[in-house]
Amino acid sequence: MTSTAKARTPRVRKTASEPVLLNLTGAAEKVRELQKFLDANVINQPGLNKAACNAYAQALNGLREKTRPIYVVFALGYKGTGKSLTPKKLAKFIHGNEKALLMVNCGGYSEKHMVARLSGSPPGYVKSDDPNAAKLSRENIVKSRRGSKTPISIVVLDEIEKAHESVENFLLSLMEEGDADIGSNEAVDYSDVIFWITGNVGAYDLEKLKKIFGFGPNQAKPDEKTQEEVQDTVKAALAQRFKPEFIDRMDEIVVANKLHREHLLKIVDVQVDALRGRILSQLERGMQFEVQMEASANKFIVDQALKTGDSARGIRRSVQTNLERQLGALLDASEITLGDRVIVSYESGEFCTFKALRGAAKIGEAELIKVSPKAEDLDKLAFQRRLAKAISDSGLDKKKIYQLKYVASDSSKFHEESGAITSELVRIYGCKVLKMSAEFLADPAIYELVFKGTEQQVELFKSQNSELDIVCLTDEIKPSKKK
Repeated sequence: MTSTAKARTPRVRKTASEPVLLNLTGAAEKVRELQKFLDANVINQPGLNKAACNAYAQALNGLREKTRPIYVVFALGYKGTGKSLTPKKLAKFIHGNEKALLMVNCGGYSEKHMVARLSGSPPGYVKSDDPNAAKLSRENIVKSRRGSKTPISIVVLDEIEKAHESVENFLLSLMEEGDADIGSNEAVDYSDVIFWITGNVGAYDLEKLKKIFGFGPNQAKPDEKTQEEVQDTVKAALAQRFKPEFIDRMDEIVVANKLHREHLLKIVDVQVDALRGRILSQLERGMQFEVQMEASANKFIVDQALKTGDSARGIRRSVQTNLERQLGALLDASEITLGDRVIVSYESGEFCTFKALRGAAKIGEAELIKVSPKAEDLDKLAFQRRLAKAISDSGLDKKKIYQLKYVASDSSKFHEESGAITSELVRIYGCKVLKMSAEFLADPAIYELVFKGTEQQVELFKSQNSELDIVCLTDEIKPSKKK
């Protein structure tokens, strides 16, 4: 049998088709903002958060070497502690979307023949001439940013110890030279990629240390000596599992901290805040309500989570079971109405207690509808009812056309603030946007919006956004006669 394989093509380094320069101004301030963001979302993991900040700082470093990846992090330690969550939050900060990364589940590459799905088929094999068939192709790297123009990609190699050793060999060149051969000898550029590798090596040995840690409702934090023992245990297992040259190519190796009761309580707060965000973004207008958690309810959620494990994932499941489902049922039964404050507590039994207060909710620091801080003492229920009335009165014959003008106080936050204004005007106040324009090059940047709404809607919006310049362009719009 004669081979029909095509001749080997010259090795060509493939980069992004449209290079985009990274904005390096204010790098130190951006890294500080990232640190605050991670500390608020990834609880009790200063090592993981610092590693993510180091990777971002390296990406913003104009002197960094462009012949290798931006940064390579190896995150190890207990399961469910935030090893995979940290790069997702990094993607959220950089690209505005937690899914703006390339997730590689290494368990799917446990056999040697499966590695071709990651690095491409060798010359002469099926799809060897299609570089996009490889998981780590240049096109897939760029697509992972989900439309973001920031030229930083994040690749997560999850549970690397489950992958075949051929994956490790493939990564050796990639992490050192910044490129690797994909498919039919095509060199793909990875110099704008942050590689975040997670592993559970040493997990069996860590289980033995549970006698030291205990982990129960009355457990105290372990001392520094115990933490050092965890570090030594994991790094010893790491040296046994991976080649020295593979470990040597890591820019940073981090061992995640164990989560204790006090940390799990903080994770409950993070999960409840996420639920509050979904109340605003996913419920229809006029159904929003506020959730207030009592300490007894937080403790109950943690206790339920500890029955199935001691990880952050257990908290997420407990919040879903004991809070999210129950609130959904109350909402479906119309026991929660517009503007209610639902107080969640725990007394006894197997479930939390829910009590809806009508007319008692106040706008506070964590207000969901994003009104200005000066409205902190406004009665939320009255505000929501005025809003509902304005929307219900929005007949076509009562609408007018208005122009809104916004001058950015901080050009670096122009896109975020202008987007928030538009979203609030449409989703919260029920107006319709007709035209948008922006002068990005002006100093300061200017954003103009033409929209349609009733006088009640606009007056209500202006009462909460007095710093915006809003003028009426037309008289009342008369409804057109149907033919």
